[in-house]
Amino acid sequence: MNAPAASLVSQDVESTRVRRGPDLSEAYASLLDAVSSLPLDAGPGVVARRLLDCLVAILPGRALGVCLALPDSGAPLVELALPDGMPAPGRDPTRLFPELDGEWVVDLEGLPGSTLHVAPSGARLEEEAVERAIVERAAGAMAQGVRTALVLRASKPVSVEMTELRAQLIQAEKLSTLGQIVAGVVHELANPVTSIVASTELMMRNGGSEHLRPDEVQHLHRIRVAADRILKFSRDLVHYARPARETPAPVSVADVIAQAQAFSQHEFDRHGIHVDVDCAEHPSRVIGRSGPLTQVFVNLFTNAAHAMSDQGGRLAIVVREEPELSRLVIDVTDTGVGIQPDTLGKIFEPFFTTKESGRGTGLGLAIVREIVESHGGAVAAASTPGEGTTFTVHLPLPSPDR
Repeated sequence: MNAPAASLVSQDVESTRVRRGPDLSEAYASLLDAVSSLPLDAGPGVVARRLLDCLVAILPGRALGVCLALPDSGAPLVELALPDGMPAPGRDPTRLFPELDGEWVVDLEGLPGSTLHVAPSGARLEEEAVERAIVERAAGAMAQGVRTALVLRASKPVSVEMTELRAQLIQAEKLSTLGQIVAGVVHELANPVTSIVASTELMMRNGGSEHLRPDEVQHLHRIRVAADRILKFSRDLVHYARPARETPAPVSVADVIAQAQAFSQHEFDRHGIHVDVDCAEHPSRVIGRSGPLTQVFVNLFTNAAHAMSDQGGRLAIVVREEPELSRLVIDVTDTGVGIQPDTLGKIFEPFFTTKESGRGTGLGLAIVREIVESHGGAVAAASTPGEGTTFTVHLPLPSPDR
């Protein structure tokens, strides 16, 4: 029985389509689409693979491959696209398909040792001419894409540095704005807090034991101490945003630590924390300003208390001299929850905090670092999660003539 006419026409059309080979304009359009969507930041290997996959769609049934000799890679990177049923060939960079006749090898311009490989395997001469034009156009697009991907990969560290620099500039602008805000806040706080201090002193002086019970006198004393702390903290915050120009003088580190311990005692008592202080037998002194240095240790003691707030613990403060390095070292060690390694490097950054909302502004340790560095020293932290943290403050010892 003869086949239906429609079926014969269909077979003839299909036969013609197979013999005709790829259409040059359609192939160029496909390559253009592929190039416009290349993930250049994904690396040269991904770029080459994408264009190789595009060629697979344009030249079905061909054995395709690319060999990239990248400057930062030891062995060549080889990507293959094989027809169904073809076993993977050996990896000879000069011939990817030695078992197939008529392999074309096209150099990728600007990439020494990198090549695009196509094994036509029995195509007619006129089809080979079209395919050669397509392959050469694909090789040019691949070379350009791979070179661009290499440039982007090399520029990534610079890009990261620029991003970090931009973040630092934004942070500097925040701190500049903070300085303006703090100056206004401190001005508004100074008068009422000073009035509180003066009023409590007047009540204690005039009331005496005749009119006030001992516990009331104690409460007034606490109000005055708390008000003093507000004034000192406000001044230190202004100092952080706008460094003061006060003249440094010899300061007893033991006195500074004792004062900071007294200011923090309510935190120690509330959380059940035992404090051990081990100072050198002779009084160690540094050149600096007592108020800001006291704030350094108030902040460190308060942080330690919060780290041990759940179950209490022990705070060890050890002061020692290192004459050979001309510095004084103060270790503040707690037995608290510790700090995770990925967080440890950020704790001195302004506004960074791991505390829940309302318990910290993220300025405490930033102020500590700024004050210590303004005294010519340095501060560092070491921590074991679950075991505790040690903050180490280095301060320069005064020269013998001081």
